Amino acid sequence: MKKIFLVFMFLLIVNLLWAEYFSFGFSTPYNQAIYTHEVNLFHSFEDAMKANPENVIALKANASSKNILEIKNFQNLRFLVLDEGFTANSFYLNDRSLNSFFEICNQLPHLEYLAINDAKLIPYIKEPEKLKGLKISKFDRNSFETMIPKFKSLEILIIDDQRITVLSPFVGGITSLRQIELYTESVPVLPELNSLPELLVVRINTGKIKNLPKTFAELKSVRYFNLTGLVDFKAFPSEIFGMESLEELRIELRNADKISDEISKLTHLKSLHLIDCNKLKKIPQSMESLSKFENLSISGSYYRIDATPLLKLKNDFSITLIRCNNYAHFAEQLQNAQNLKEFIVPANILPAHLKKIEQFIPQNKIKKINL
Repeated sequence: MKKIFLVFMFLLIVNLLWAEYFSFGFSTPYNQAIYTHEVNLFHSFEDAMKANPENVIALKANASSKNILEIKNFQNLRFLVLDEGFTANSFYLNDRSLNSFFEICNQLPHLEYLAINDAKLIPYIKEPEKLKGLKISKFDRNSFETMIPKFKSLEILIIDDQRITVLSPFVGGITSLRQIELYTESVPVLPELNSLPELLVVRINTGKIKNLPKTFAELKSVRYFNLTGLVDFKAFPSEIFGMESLEELRIELRNADKISDEISKLTHLKSLHLIDCNKLKKIPQSMESLSKFENLSISGSYYRIDATPLLKLKNDFSITLIRCNNYAHFAEQLQNAQNLKEFIVPANILPAHLKKIEQFIPQNKIKKINL
């Protein structure tokens, strides 16, 4: 159990490094307090060369740079981002130059995380089994399926391509994966992920899916699940209730009007974020049985949601309300909640709305945050 916890914490730290400081286009799911030391991403070889090469851990490589082969000097490099000039048909680098560049990269002893703009560059990676993290911005199914079985140690996979309409089933066959992120607007069917025994973090943003694969109920190891773009869902996906290790759930619910009492099956759930829940009318009664629950976040609520089940929560808890029509209605319901720790609202909330909240909630429990 201790080993699993340490692995989980390591992944969170990696996600913080890769996301918050490198601006790769995705955000960390967990609190920055987990982050332990600051890492600077050098945005060019020229900037990196001015520093002590031993201190360069993260670098964005520019294909147009005349100093591109100087990457060999950065022996402690762990994170490498290739700019848009790096493509299989690069204007700046021919096939021979690309091979030379990736050969040098292969000799960097600590390089573990690579972000590429063109998936057709994957075949140039000399020893893919060394990499722990891979981000692809322009997906190519043939290159991906040919090479991905060779990534034996891959723990983090990010595919960010709004153009693709089909995701390769090979995504679900990378058994070493612990974190997967999929960002696309046009994919109607998600890949099966139930063959990934180590999977801890799942982030999916897509606007076309109508349901989840039934096998998502078998994702017993997942602790963080983020699912947005569910514009066609008429009900809360029941498959999520099978994720028995889930601790944090973020889900977009534009058309679902209720959450099943089966949510009580998520006995480890600590945080629930309901995004754009335009039609939701009630917090399920069974949530009162969630002994570890600490935080509820609601955004885009148009209805007067019945939040009274929160009164019976056993733990101290916080509620965050964003773009909600009835701040005072929530406050009135929770005025006698003995375990209410914080009532969190946007910093730009209208003074009239804030005044109504203060009629029910003590000022020392009201917290305003910048969005």
